[in-house]
Amino acid sequence: MERLFFATFTKKLVLLFAILFSVVACKEDEEIILPPVLSIESIAVIPNEGGLIQIKYMVENPVEGQEVVLTTATEWVGEFDYSLEGVIQFNAEKSNQREERLGEITFSYEGAESVTIAISQDGNPIIVSNVGDDTDPTMNNLTASIIAVFGEDYATTNESIVVVGSMNQADFNSLATFAHVDLSDVDIVGEITIHPSQPNVENAVPLFAFLPNFDPSQVNDKLKTLKLPNEATIVGAAALGKCIELEEVSLPDEVVRIDVQAFASCLKLKNIASWGKLEVIGVSAFSSCVELDNLELPNTLHTIHPQAFVSCTSLTEVVLPESMETIIGNVFAACSSLRSFSAPDHLDFSDAYYCFFRTALEEFEINSATKHIQTQFLMSTNLKSLDIPATVESLASEDGMVGSFADIQELTEITVHWTENIPTILPLVENPDKYNVPDSDFLGTFPEGFGLSKIVGIGNDKYTITIPKGTKEKYLEVAGWETYNLVEAE
Repeated sequence: MERLFFATFTKKLVLLFAILFSVVACKEDEEIILPPVLSIESIAVIPNEGGLIQIKYMVENPVEGQEVVLTTATEWVGEFDYSLEGVIQFNAEKSNQREERLGEITFSYEGAESVTIAISQDGNPIIVSNVGDDTDPTMNNLTASIIAVFGEDYATTNESIVVVGSMNQADFNSLATFAHVDLSDVDIVGEITIHPSQPNVENAVPLFAFLPNFDPSQVNDKLKTLKLPNEATIVGAAALGKCIELEEVSLPDEVVRIDVQAFASCLKLKNIASWGKLEVIGVSAFSSCVELDNLELPNTLHTIHPQAFVSCTSLTEVVLPESMETIIGNVFAACSSLRSFSAPDHLDFSDAYYCFFRTALEEFEINSATKHIQTQFLMSTNLKSLDIPATVESLASEDGMVGSFADIQELTEITVHWTENIPTILPLVENPDKYNVPDSDFLGTFPEGFGLSKIVGIGNDKYTITIPKGTKEKYLEVAGWETYNLVEAE
């Protein structure tokens, strides 16, 4: 009886395991099907003239036979084309409205969550024809021309304007209330003041051109996009300075010079779409353009003046063109995100004092054209190594200012190559106050946290300098070198 019970129990147990195994095996054989996921690439503002618009999409875990479908209640878009894989095309009508218009498009895919994106189209700005007085630059005719088209309340009812005809210096004062300004086809007439201490010129964008009432104490919080006159050759001092909403500008092909503070403190300026035939960038021309993250400088540029890009904290990379001849002063000081920099071999950085103050550069190749290393790398706290060629003639500024290696916290590898004519070097000191530290006005305006009080001295004893083999005695005979750890190359 016991045997029969045991046999029966064993059979049932085997059968149970067989059933469980078959269930598990079936589940393992089943394909796990994930639901589709639809993602859409956002699009830029649709231009006023409309036309064919493309939107890219992607479907994860697609289902065979299913397609993306568009629906919209926006009347000015239609004719959807699904013929391209991963892309949907549609036509947008030209806008006859003065102001921007908005809409929505919904993307659907069976089994996936629908995606709705907002679209917008530029308004159709009214063209204002003007005749500027080329004999009296103080006579503003443009305001009357604008009122004739838009009415007395134009400053509060219209954001966009296209001007054709001619404009003198005074006419620019009529534009400070517009967000989108197109002066492409304007002829600039009469003499133009570009700087208080410079002679008047022709074909230039005037001093304080887009500041309300030409008042340098004011800001322009209206202007967002701008097309300058095609024939302009100079952008005057502070012409667009403190246009704090300006996002993008294209320089005309004929522009050769950007004057002092021309774009200073344009806080939202991200890109210069075109640089024209630019040759000279003036003092503080783009200082504190904190969103500027792209510099595609033209191969016509030959001179950059001090503070030109001071505190452009979003700049990560700079490539100077082969046309460069002169770089002066603290051009890129306080560009705290600048990690990559290259320049032509013939460009002398001797006068580029404080040029890389408070940048994020980790390396810099000193070329044979540079004869003097002074304060170019002051407080370049990320700089890890420097290789100084024998063509460099001096390592300290003549007025005794803080030396090249001050407060470079990561700099641990310095290699020099002099075997003769070894220059003096500022010694390591316990009391850096004996040296002159430049004030903030000299260096320019820096963001909070960049105070010069953080300068702590001329390097420290962690610096080991590698010198040519067999030259240590020569180095120790020259002032300053005895305070460093000198190691001869193998």
